[in-house]
Amino acid sequence: MSAYSLFLLTAVAGRLWCGYACPQTVYSEMFMWIERKLEGDRNARIRLDAAPWSAQKLLKKGTKQALWIALALWTSFTFVGYFTPIKTLWAEAFTLDFGPGVVLGPFLRPGDLRQRRPVARAGLQVHVPYARFQSAMFDRDTLVISYDTERGEPRGGRGRKADPKAVNLGDCIDCNLCVQVCPTGIDIRKGLQYECIGCAACIDVCDGVMDKMSTRAA
Repeated sequence: MSAYSLFLLTAVAGRLWCGYACPQTVYSEMFMWIERKLEGDRNARIRLDAAPWSAQKLLKKGTKQALWIALALWTSFTFVGYFTPIKTLWAEAFTLDFGPGVVLGPFLRPGDLRQRRPVARAGLQVHVPYARFQSAMFDRDTLVISYDTERGEPRGGRGRKADPKAVNLGDCIDCNLCVQVCPTGIDIRKGLQYECIGCAACIDVCDGVMDKMSTRAA
């Protein structure tokens, strides 16, 4: 029933599972939420990384790593608790007398904290082969995240007040923000790719850009 439900969900809603319900996606979003709260948005994090080390930078980086470790330990402990009695596991945690599976548990929580995109792509290729044959369950009515080529092309930079038709350009200003926010690092403008998890982050950031350009994205 679980398998048939997952196939039906894919046929109707595309990769809604991958983008919103997959444990890897959920865990990654938890870790990234902590990062955003402590270090700000992407531009703020870039400035922080480029800034010289200071007490404030050390505090932010140290707090983020501490919370990441705490969350990894907590979720790993909970996960292993499905297979080992919690009371026994809790006692073993203080004596360090447990098997290698428990020791490796914390490191199996979102592995894309350091290298999000390479690990996410590798996970889709190896650990989650489901992504590869999802395309076989798509039809003309399946909900997918896609780029409107007729509207966006030809892409190119322009001023906010410039009429794209007057300068013979499409609505896409080629800012590449859609690629930067993608958790798997794909360019949605190249068509549907199996790495797409349907999170619609590219749509959200494009809407913001189009609002600034006085052209609402669809």
